[in-house]
Amino acid sequence: VLENIPVRIFWKDRNSVYRGCNTRHAQAVGLASRDEIAGKTDYDFISERAAEWEFADREVIDSGVSRLNVEELFVETDGSTHWLRSNKVPVRSSAGEVTGVLVTIEDITDYKQSEIALRESEEKFRLLMEAAPVAIVITNAMGQIALVNHLAEEIFGYGADELHGKPVDLLVPANARDQHAHHRTDY
Repeated sequence: VLENIPVRIFWKDRNSVYRGCNTRHAQAVGLASRDEIAGKTDYDFISERAAEWEFADREVIDSGVSRLNVEELFVETDGSTHWLRSNKVPVRSSAGEVTGVLVTIEDITDYKQSEIALRESEEKFRLLMEAAPVAIVITNAMGQIALVNHLAEEIFGYGADELHGKPVDLLVPANARDQHAHHRTDY
């Protein structure tokens, strides 16, 4: 299981000394084999971040409370960057005493890049909607208003929050509503 899961996994004792890991983590820290990690600390790999990670280990070990889904931008020694999501959970003895910490690290770079691209795309769309020289009303397949621009708010006299989820027919003159419903279903 440790070798097939698509995340880095390692565990340390109460003093933040490595006791084991999977091959994915061993390779990430520059080891040829996972057997080489026992007895090492983060100072053996990335000394400039070791104190920070040891502090986070200590918080989990001392409190017995997990730290889950912590996302951070990590800069490699070659300058490349990766978004990582980590989880730290206390390792307990059969008596319930915390004996160390188990850590998983997942590379979420692709996810974060997609998230950033989506935010940028949404911002461009929002700017386009607001810059349009015409009123724009966007509906869902059922004819409920999903989005309007500021010009539509001005023309129809309703705020976006008042229109959201309402039938678009609300904006159509009463004498044209039957015809509009027919056009909408044929569209």
